[in-house]
Amino acid sequence: MRKVIVNYQPLYDLWESCLEERLDRETCSRIIGCQTQMSQFRFFFGLNLAHTVYSLTDNLSKTLQKEKLSASAGKSVAMKTVETFQNMRSESSADLFFEIVSRKASSFNFIADPELPRKRKNPNYKTLMIFLLLMIHRVRVVSHITPKQ
Repeated sequence: MRKVIVNYQPLYDLWESCLEERLDRETCSRIIGCQTQMSQFRFFFGLNLAHTVYSLTDNLSKTLQKEKLSASAGKSVAMKTVETFQNMRSESSADLFFEIVSRKASSFNFIADPELPRKRKNPNYKTLMIFLLLMIHRVRVVSHITPKQ
C-alpha cells in the first residue's frame, strides 16, 4: 500500500496514457473505474488509513513471531499496539490524521476536495412490510389454487 501511495501520481498518469491507446472496451472500462476511484478523496483517505492500520498490525505480527520473544514481552507489545489504536480514535488524533491526508491529497491536482456523503432517505419500513405481507399472502393463495396431481 505504501508503494501505491508513493506512486499515486505516476499510477494516475499511467491510466491516462493507457486510455490514449486503442484498448478493448472492457480494459478501458476498468481503467476508467480505477481512475474514478483514485480521483475521490474518500478513496485516498481510506488508502492512507488502511496503510496506517496495516503497518501497526504487521509490525505487531512480525514482533510476535520472533522465536526468542517472551510471553510478557509479547503481551507488552500487543498492549502498546492497542494503546496506539485507542489514541488514534481520539478526536484530536483523527483531526490531525485528516489534516495530514488532506495536505497530501492537495498535492495532487486530480483528487477532489473532501465532501460529506449525501443524506439518504430512510426507507419506509411500513410500506415495505405491507408489500412483503401481500407477497406472502399471494404465495399462499397461489399454492392453494394450483391443482394437485
